[in-house]
Amino acid sequence: MMTVTHSRKKFGLNIIEKLTTFVETDAVINFPRDQKDDMFLECALVSNAQFLITGDKDFTQAWKIVNTTVISVSLFKRIVCYTSATSLRKRRRC
Repeated sequence: MMTVTHSRKKFGLNIIEKLTTFVETDAVINFPRDQKDDMFLECALVSNAQFLITGDKDFTQAWKIVNTTVISVSLFKRIVCYTSATSLRKRRRC
């Protein structure tokens, strides 16, 4: 069993804190496919998010409600790695 040290947890939380934005919203979206997901779509809407990264198949119809590209984690990883490799002009393994 692998244990995560306090310093690694803190490092991970610091990265998440730097890469995320806190969003407050009064918007109300009714996403009939799964109402528990309303809050994610509301945040995407008010923040004009370019991407919503998820593995949840319920979001396949979200494009009808918000102008946000919904993609899987694996596709996002491929896009980031390809962009990074292209900008560095060398192959990069992610």
